[in-house]
Parts: sequence; structure tokens; C-alpha cells
Amino acid sequence: LFFFLMIRRPPRSTQSRSSAASDVYKRQLKVRLQSQSTEKPIYNGTVDCFKKILANEGPYAFYKGTLPPLVGVGACVAIQFSVLEEVKRLFQKIANISENEKLPLIYVTLSGAAAGFANTIISSPAEHIRIRMQVQSQENRIYRDSLDCAKKIFQQNGIKGIYKGTVPTLLRETWGYALYFWSYEAAKRYIQHVQQKEEISLNAKFWCGGLSGVILWTGNFPLDVIKTCLLYTSPSPRDRQKSRMPSSA
Repeated sequence: LFFFLMIRRPPRSTQSRSSAASDVYKRQLKVRLQSQSTEKPIYNGTVDCFKKILANEGPYAFYKGTLPPLVGVGACVAIQFSVLEEVKRLFQKIANISENEKLPLIYVTLSGAAAGFANTIISSPAEHIRIRMQVQSQENRIYRDSLDCAKKIFQQNGIKGIYKGTVPTLLRETWGYALYFWSYEAAKRYIQHVQQKEEISLNAKFWCGGLSGVILWTGNFPLDVIKTCLLYTSPSPRDRQKSRMPSSA
């Protein structure tokens, strides 16, 4: 179960919007479990969390905060792979490695880290808005939707508020994608060595991608919990009042 929750497909230059929505569905459970009080927890586990959200808030609740990932997933993937490939080319020139030679894994790892670092410019505000949307209760809603959430955060705290939690997100993305691309490439090269083949099967690539996804999230979870706890801050009464005041525009 852990494997299939964490599994990621092998790196591709594009991702479907449906996969982004599915990712939000799983992350809704993760955010609720991470942000609940340890002294008086609401949920006893993942299954209990799923049942209570479905019973109390309906199926729509699982897709709160879907808009930012749907909008940002294309930009994030474009940034990730553009930076990844450009940095890999840069290392090839610096190390005087031809295109036919395999890039050493240390350079692949550093290229992945650079891709994650650059990706933060989009993923940080998207994560912030998604978490704010997912943790607000149905009884005391502050934000109507993701756009309203972004607008009110900006009105109250400016661009600094939009990018709140950037440091843990930056560390998570940089460290996570370094692990992700290193583990995928290392697993693929190991299979190539064992099978004595330059091109491995689609099934082998599938398992390499799954393994890299598990490694990414195993290494990422501590930083992800820190990020969620930092972003999950209940608005003060003053902020609640300001968020409900009609705009002067």
C-alpha cells in the first residue's frame, strides 16, 4: 500500500491534469494528518481520515485546493526538465564529456537538485494556497476558492505572504529531486549493467520510476511535515475580520 501511494512514473516532459487532481486527492489526507493536533488528534489514521472527510464534508472536500496544482503542474514540469537538461549539458562541457558518454551520477544528482531549486518559484505559492484551502473547516470558511485565497493572502501580507514557507519548500524540492533523479538513473544503470543492454524494457523503467518515487518521499517527509506545520497557522480574529471585509475595489 505504501508503495502504490508513493509511486511515481518515470520522468516525462508532460503530465496530465488528471494526475495532478489525483495527487491533490492523496495530499488532502496527508495534509489533514500532518496538521492535526498530536494531543487531541481528530483522525486515527489514513483510513479513518478518509472516512471522516467523506462523511462530514462529502467527496468534493478531497479536491480542495485543486486549482493551484492544475495550473502550476505544467509550469513546474517545464521548469524541472528544462533546468535539468541545461545543467546536465553544462556539466558535460565542464567535465569534457561527450554526448555519447554517460554523465557521472554526481552530476545527475546536482542537476536534479538545480531542477528542484528552480521549481520552487511555482511550487511554493501553489503549496501554500493548497494547504490553506485543505485545512479550513466547512463551518468556518474563510476562502471561497483558490483564487479568493490567493487574493486575500496578498491583500493581507503582500507577496511575502504568498511565498510563506518557501525555505522548507526550497529544501524539500532541492533535496527531493536530487534523490529522485539520482535514484532513477542509478536504478536504470544497474539494470542495464545486469542485463548487458543499453535499452531496458518499459516494465523495468516503470519499476525504476516507482523506486525513485518511494526514495523521494522517504527522504522528503520530514521537510514536508515542517512545511505543512509552518503553513498551517489558524488566522487571527483580526485576519478573519479583514478577510470578510468587502474589497474597496
